[in-house]
Amino acid sequence: MGGKKTIKVKGDFIKSKTFKSLKAKIASVNKKGVVTAKKAGKCKIFAFVEYRKKKNAKKIFLTN
Repeated sequence: MGGKKTIKVKGDFIKSKTFKSLKAKIASVNKKGVVTAKKAGKCKIFAFVEYRKKKNAKKIFLTN
């Protein structure tokens, strides 16, 4: 085990990012988003992103 992968969160106006592993015995994640496998199994990793507000921000609508 011990494999590592990095979660990259990109975007404009990001104020803060935090990461959480639901099963810390299977995989851990640090504050920089580096996930380390501890043993075989399945685990969900969550990324929480807080955006800062911009005074003159524009709303963009995406369509297919």
